Amino acid sequence: MSTLPIETPVLPLSRWQHARQRMLGFLHEIRIRSYVMGITVVIVIGSSYFVFANGESETSTVTSNLTLVERGNIITSVESTGTVTFANEQKLKFNTKGTVAKVNVKEGDTVKKGQVIAELDKTSAQADVTTAALALTASRLQTEQLKAEREADAMTAQNTVNSAKRSVEQASADLKKTRATELHSLASTVQDIMIGGEKLLDSFYGVLTNNTVARPPSDITTLDINRYLFRDWTLKDQVEVTYREAVNQTTALRQNYGTTLTSEDDVEIVMQALEDSEELAVTLQNLSELTYNMLQGATTDSIAFTVDELATHRSTINSNRSTAAGYVESAQTAQASLVALTNEESIPSTTLQTKEDALTAYEETEAVKQLDLQNTLKNLDLQILLKENEVSQKGTSLSKLKKTLEDYQIKAPFDGTVRRVDYQVGDNLLADSDEAQYIILENREYTIVTILLDQVDIVRVKVGLPAVITLDAIENRVFSGSIFEIDSTPVTSSSVVSYNVDIRIPTPTDVTILSGMTAAVEIETARKEDVLIVPNLALKWTSGKAAVQMASGESTAVETGITDGEYTEILSGLEEGDSLLSVNVSTSNATSSAKGNSMQIMRTLNGGGGGGPPPM
Repeated sequence: MSTLPIETPVLPLSRWQHARQRMLGFLHEIRIRSYVMGITVVIVIGSSYFVFANGESETSTVTSNLTLVERGNIITSVESTGTVTFANEQKLKFNTKGTVAKVNVKEGDTVKKGQVIAELDKTSAQADVTTAALALTASRLQTEQLKAEREADAMTAQNTVNSAKRSVEQASADLKKTRATELHSLASTVQDIMIGGEKLLDSFYGVLTNNTVARPPSDITTLDINRYLFRDWTLKDQVEVTYREAVNQTTALRQNYGTTLTSEDDVEIVMQALEDSEELAVTLQNLSELTYNMLQGATTDSIAFTVDELATHRSTINSNRSTAAGYVESAQTAQASLVALTNEESIPSTTLQTKEDALTAYEETEAVKQLDLQNTLKNLDLQILLKENEVSQKGTSLSKLKKTLEDYQIKAPFDGTVRRVDYQVGDNLLADSDEAQYIILENREYTIVTILLDQVDIVRVKVGLPAVITLDAIENRVFSGSIFEIDSTPVTSSSVVSYNVDIRIPTPTDVTILSGMTAAVEIETARKEDVLIVPNLALKWTSGKAAVQMASGESTAVETGITDGEYTEILSGLEEGDSLLSVNVSTSNATSSAKGNSMQIMRTLNGGGGGGPPPM
């Protein structure tokens, strides 16, 4: 493919020195955030540099050339500057006063992290710890005892409640049984009136017919009253009608209620039966009155009735009248009792009242026992809670005392070598409180470089990642290290949030590194090996999507991976060996200005050339 050169005017050679200094200062300060802008700056500066370096006879040319999709490695990293610090020397001293009991090291000894170097006499402190531990154990045992007692007391109280409940259930059952018994007893009144009514009808039949033959079946209601027993035909007719009515009512009672009424539990049915039996009793009472009045006109002679026989008939009817009246009273009394049995506002029978009073008493007892159970549990739970709080407080106290014991020891905070020991066994730190005494521990095996990473870069690193360190004070020397610690506490400056990252490197023995030296750090964050890669200048970005122009001129969309600023990983869309169009920058002799050349290159890149991924 042919290329069109872009002529670049050349600045006078006398301006080279000033321009070069400006470019180097720009390169030193800028931190590349956008891949497109980064490549643009490199091209502009590169082209201008060659113009200034070679004089007026050179020009820069931007051309399109072919490049191949190939395999390679891509490594990404973050960079920052930091300061060397020494975390490998520390003055150690006791945090409390007392008498030195043990000094376990001497100058020159090597110790491990956590090793006890020296100890104070902690007899008194240890006694306090022992006392606190015993007190804690006692409180725990008391708590367990309270919990056990709670279970026993709660069970006892619950058993009392259960007993009261059973009493209530028994009383309720007794009351129900009594109600049923009284209901069945009232229902038996109907049976009594029904049976008694039939006997009265037999008696009336024998008197009115002057015949001892059994009364005909209930479906035969014809009554042939002896002619000598009456003189008033109206009374005679009334007696016959009333007799037939009584027979019909007796028959209806037997048909409707039979002989099972005494086991009936339906109150309404029993009440209706009582009302029907009362109607029968009233009818029989009326029949007695009418018959007695009719017999007042009976004729006595030697053929029909003697005086004694008539007197006997009248006595029988009079007795029937009393019996019928008794049935009426029984029916009415039973109805009143049934109302009392079912209506809470009525006065029940003595037996029923006794059962109801017993049930009420047991229910009140159950309520009291239930309240006692709740109060018992509440009080016991409160006691347990207070004791548990006491255990917690004593546990905290014991922990503090144990923590205080640590002040009676000096432990090595890191692996190192003892360089100085000021303590001796028997030293009384109370008396020597004004004297500064230390144990100095060193470890020059490692040096720490602390850098700041902003919130964008900090999420890309983790403990253990490798780092490359260079020191301004030591030229031509590169040191290898790794991330030792990432401090999660933010550091805010000018609204920029950053985080401290410690890089640990082995301390070299052939050069001197001092605290406060400035270091440049590059941390590798990702590595892809043997992947498809293309130059960033071969990529075109539109709305965050990447595409390339094939050698044929056809545009192809691609999926990209990581980039190192020069090359980008291709995940899909291309294959190894594919030929692409890419931007190329070259220099040649021409007469043009460096500024014009630079601006032309930027216009070419922005308008139709390639570039890296869109700005992040």
